[in-house]
Amino acid sequence: MNPSPSRSLLERPTLSAQVARHLLSLVDRHQMRPGDAVPSEGQIGLELKVSRGSVREAYRTLAALGILEIEGGRKPRLRTLDASVLA
Repeated sequence: MNPSPSRSLLERPTLSAQVARHLLSLVDRHQMRPGDAVPSEGQIGLELKVSRGSVREAYRTLAALGILEIEGGRKPRLRTLDASVLA
């Protein structure tokens, strides 16, 4: 049985969620550590061919989860992970 079209749309991750997963995968592949700078919004946007707004939303989500530290005018950096975030 094929899922209904509306159901498949609801299950599809948003573009910003896909960007966030890509960034987390990049961090893992490069074995980045807390304090390391991650690529800029512009770099990720060009690499993935997505809008900077989608990348910004992904970065803000990761910051809200305590994974990234974002300060104006500087590249985002990895934060030390808090065990409560992982729970």
